[in-house]
Amino acid sequence: PNPADLSPTEVLIRVHYAELNPVDQHKLNAGNAGESVMHPPLVVGYGGSGVVENVGPGADEHSKDLLDQNVVFLANPHPTKTGSYAEYIVCDRRLVAIIPNEINMRAAATVPLAGCTAYESLVKVGLGLDSGTHTYTPTHTLADTKTKRLLVVGGAGGVGSWIIQLARAYHPNDLEIIATVSTDSQWCLDMGAHRTIHHDDIMTLGSGPKGSVDSIICLTEPTKEIFNALAEVIRPFGNICLVVAGKGIENLNLGFVFFKCANVSTQTVFSSMRHGYHLAQNDEMQVILNFMKDGKIDAPLHPMLMSGSHAWEWEEAMKDRGLMDTLTSGHCRGKLVMKIGKGED
Repeated sequence: PNPADLSPTEVLIRVHYAELNPVDQHKLNAGNAGESVMHPPLVVGYGGSGVVENVGPGADEHSKDLLDQNVVFLANPHPTKTGSYAEYIVCDRRLVAIIPNEINMRAAATVPLAGCTAYESLVKVGLGLDSGTHTYTPTHTLADTKTKRLLVVGGAGGVGSWIIQLARAYHPNDLEIIATVSTDSQWCLDMGAHRTIHHDDIMTLGSGPKGSVDSIICLTEPTKEIFNALAEVIRPFGNICLVVAGKGIENLNLGFVFFKCANVSTQTVFSSMRHGYHLAQNDEMQVILNFMKDGKIDAPLHPMLMSGSHAWEWEEAMKDRGLMDTLTSGHCRGKLVMKIGKGED
């Protein structure tokens, strides 16, 4: 990219690590299936870490303050924009946060898309975090007179791992965290969940008019069976946040939810940037990074990356049984990132 073409709020970042997310493979598969690319080439990747190398000629002071800084960033999914699977990316500075010196590039790259999704989902179910400059006040804040209960449906993935850790760090004494799993119970417990249950056992938490759960974040497609179970266990005036769409959202039965006067919301980090940067997502990332700096939470990197059994480099990630295959396996624990640049971690 030519720095002369940057707007006053845009910065040029040399990418060190790209955050891997299921949406990346979805976009790539769409191209392979013959769907047209409106503005080729198609470069996916919607988050990562790197160094701000340049700003535009009319850069504002906020953009200039980022120059030469190690940063994390969210990428704009607009068809005219390119993603983080590249050596360089142009980002709006409102989607960029400075990495504290105590955190390396690799760990920081796990934050943007998955971390902001987790942060915003917690806000929507009444368990929000204060970003420092913006205090988010949910419409319905849970009563403080009893221990609250959060159910994370699909807790072992990247977003689930961040939700569990952030919820435990911000609500250490007044929140019971339950995660649904298939086989990754110990992973969720290590992240901070108090207990786990199988995906098919949601109703065992306690169903009926009174319910048993104050807040639910659903990280799987809300099929008829799953949503009916969520409607059964949600308490009156509780909050449900749906993070995954799919065909299931076309026919949700809201009857019991309506009876309980519960709230159902949806979550995608891209809505904010599509509508004038409605949320301070740079602040959200800074909150998570500061939690990491203070030792309250850790980057939930996939165990095979930590063990050294898989390479970080993008060339290896794209090979058979590499990181991209792990990403789409349906059994990915924690976060995956791949190294793009040649710089230090």
